[in-house]
Amino acid sequence: MALQALRRKHVVSTVVLALALVAVGVARDIPSGMPVQAGWLYVVDANNGAESASVWIVDPERQEVVGRLGTGYRPDIAVSRDGTRLYLAHGVREPGQVDFSDVVDVIDTANGTLVKRVESEDRSISTLPLYWPLMVVSDDDRWLFQMKQKTRDDGVTEYSIGTLDLTTLRFLPERAPVPMCFTGMLLPQPGNGARLAVVCSQTEDLRLLSIGSTGGLLNARHVPIAARGVRHRHHGTAFFTRSGNEVTAVVPEGEFLRINPSTGQIIQRGIVDQSARRPPAEGVGARSLAQPALHDAEDWLVGRWMRPQPPLLSADGARLVLGLGEVQEKLRGLDVYRSLAILDAFTFERVGSATLADPAWGLALSKSGRWVYTFSGLTREQGTMTTIDLATGREVDKLSVGSTPVYAIEAP
Repeated sequence: MALQALRRKHVVSTVVLALALVAVGVARDIPSGMPVQAGWLYVVDANNGAESASVWIVDPERQEVVGRLGTGYRPDIAVSRDGTRLYLAHGVREPGQVDFSDVVDVIDTANGTLVKRVESEDRSISTLPLYWPLMVVSDDDRWLFQMKQKTRDDGVTEYSIGTLDLTTLRFLPERAPVPMCFTGMLLPQPGNGARLAVVCSQTEDLRLLSIGSTGGLLNARHVPIAARGVRHRHHGTAFFTRSGNEVTAVVPEGEFLRINPSTGQIIQRGIVDQSARRPPAEGVGARSLAQPALHDAEDWLVGRWMRPQPPLLSADGARLVLGLGEVQEKLRGLDVYRSLAILDAFTFERVGSATLADPAWGLALSKSGRWVYTFSGLTREQGTMTTIDLATGREVDKLSVGSTPVYAIEAP
């Protein structure tokens, strides 16, 4: 990637070809004769929760917006492992229709055409302005797992995972229940297409699930991941090793847990960057909430916390990036990223850091592990994508993207 340091480039749009898909009620703009290329970004723009939204296609090397997919309400995306299919979940409303109908559109990434629209009953939708993907593709490209929620007549909300068969493009008849798993974060297990982990913030645990051939639950293990001595009902992040033989959870107060996904056994429980930080108080896993208004020169996490975030792990599994928020702002209800910590994903020692000039609401990491993209815009009319060079910790580019970019996925 040949980004020029500190250049200030704004949106440069290519000529696009508008395809009006009248049959499905969605207009799409795609790059004329230009298939989506590896390394480009699909940037989800929720448009401040409006009925219509967008997925912007961005070339981060040239710092250009090169295409757009028009979407309905609260878009959510996943990409096939080979990059040939984009799965777009969103709510649509036909003329005269009162309620939204949730669907998953299967899109050919070579030309932006719609392959099929699949009804997606009970799609789970975040009620917050900031959200992360609530569906993922299995490691073998056979299944699409999607969070579902349904409120019963007695007011109880049931949470489950629906499975879309990507061969037949039909949802399997059964769902895998994940009780009380509000806004669960889904992690497919490498090397095993029918297994995944779900991080549940409401219950502060990790669910290790095996999905059956009809979509039902074959097996589930619950692993508590709450930090010792504190309880805030929020999680930081989690990720599988490339082999799939281990899953690690990192909680906001600075602890990490290595877990055997087959048995649910905790292999190791430790403190992030323990050798460089001040030792925690007796019986407490971390000190980030001890003095929320103050920072500690001997402990970079005191006064900060690890916001909930999808795993930002380099393709080689060597580097993990964590977005940090200010505890004082969190206590006032402002959940934004203010800085980044770059960790060795094996030792959990901090090897780098960056301070953000603007508060960010979303993060993405290039597969190379070299660039972090931050997304801002919930407090202003214009959304912004900022590119940060992790080698130097410096911001090198800013690009105007939509109005409310919340997350991005890099095209394989």
